[in-house]
Amino acid sequence: WRGRKKRGVAAALSREGEGDEQIAVAVAQLIGECVSLNAEADRVLQCLQFAYFLDDSQGLERFLVTHHGLCNYPRYELSSSPVFATRDDFVRYQAACAKEQELHQALESNDLEKARALVSTSAQALGFYLEDWSRTSTPSSTASTSTSTEFPKKPSPGLLTESWVHVGIAHRGISLLEKARRYADAIELIQVLLGRPEQPSRRGEWWNRFAIDLEHLGKSETSLEIAETGLADGWVRTGHRLSLQRRVVRLGKPPRRWKTPSFAARVAWQPKEVVFEARPTNSRAGTKSVFVGFDDEDVTVEGLALQYYAREDQGSWTGVHSEGGVWGVIFALLMWDVIFSPVPGAFHHPFQTKPLDLDSDFFYAARREMVDARVAEIERGGWSKLLEATWAREYPRKTLCVGLSWDRYGLDQLQNISRCLGSRGLAAIVRLLAQDHKHWRGGMPDLVLWRTDPEPAAMLVEVKGPRDSLMEKQRAWLMEFEACGVRCEVCRIREP
Repeated sequence: WRGRKKRGVAAALSREGEGDEQIAVAVAQLIGECVSLNAEADRVLQCLQFAYFLDDSQGLERFLVTHHGLCNYPRYELSSSPVFATRDDFVRYQAACAKEQELHQALESNDLEKARALVSTSAQALGFYLEDWSRTSTPSSTASTSTSTEFPKKPSPGLLTESWVHVGIAHRGISLLEKARRYADAIELIQVLLGRPEQPSRRGEWWNRFAIDLEHLGKSETSLEIAETGLADGWVRTGHRLSLQRRVVRLGKPPRRWKTPSFAARVAWQPKEVVFEARPTNSRAGTKSVFVGFDDEDVTVEGLALQYYAREDQGSWTGVHSEGGVWGVIFALLMWDVIFSPVPGAFHHPFQTKPLDLDSDFFYAARREMVDARVAEIERGGWSKLLEATWAREYPRKTLCVGLSWDRYGLDQLQNISRCLGSRGLAAIVRLLAQDHKHWRGGMPDLVLWRTDPEPAAMLVEVKGPRDSLMEKQRAWLMEFEACGVRCEVCRIREP
């Protein structure tokens, strides 16, 4: 069919009179009748769709697929409170979201000129004016390094605000400035963002970039002060906190600092490591390592590690390459009624797979009592009944939920993993994900291993190839697992 159409268009274009009108007539004859929506009507429809779904990720087809039973969404209570106080608030928020989408597209297509223009506009809306982007460096003397940034006592009251989006756009400008080696300008932008109440979950990254950029400018003493100041910020958590602590220990040696910080032992902690050699089939930088497996077939580093631990001399472990996937499923099943509890402002339409605030600092604060009670129930051993009850209720409908894949793991497998891990370890994972889902959902160990003989046991393994290093988020997870008595280690695969 495509070949016939292509030949037809080519023949039409080869006729005499190859002007625009002739082409339009020829194409219309070949295509046949079609409908064109009125531009204004289309704009109004797009606006209504955005107002209903609050973003561009979903469309009106959701009504059709749900009506025909192709998709089933969770049951929850919709919020009756208005999302936006005024029409102008909505219009400004929609416009800001459109700019954010433009920025993503510009970065994906490597259109740096457009990306910089969008960042400059948002930064200006926050009171920061970027100068000529063509400048490739900034003298260190111009860097403002005040350490008196006042921490917001609480985040902005809502996620769906124009300023929230502008802060996210300006955040992307930090890396653009750093790539242009404009470290002083990046520092000034970071200080502007640190003075804002929006997006507090990014504050850890901002403090780290602040300290790193100061070192780029040769200001190690001030970098140390900024790292210490950042650690006093209650919003700095997980790997970002650990990174700042490591910087303080590294830079804070005598004569700069004579007192050893209380977290020095934590920073010095190293996970247990297992190392073995394997023959690679490719060693190119920038490509995923592939090795000859124990079965003489090509495997990834994770697949090779699974084969290694499955050997009898290594404990005959059963395992999966998860990277947090299995924990996302278990978290959803154990916390279902907490996730979809009737919290004001969490659910605005019937096609959500998660509350609007799940990846924000509002989620735990709005459900503290429910989360703490559920974690305590899991630690007492109530996790098995919770898994079974949610599975029995939602599996027949294959209900959509963030982090949940019904076909990837079976109930028996989830039960075995949970039983081998133990109630204490399971409760710790659920607690961390509920308190800070955005940060803790990343950095989980690659492999989940378990066995039932001679007794139930589990182990979590982070796999590293010859050119890989342990990230701070991964180190933070391994620390948490060791603290709650869960066996964990790093498996390093090296080339001969």
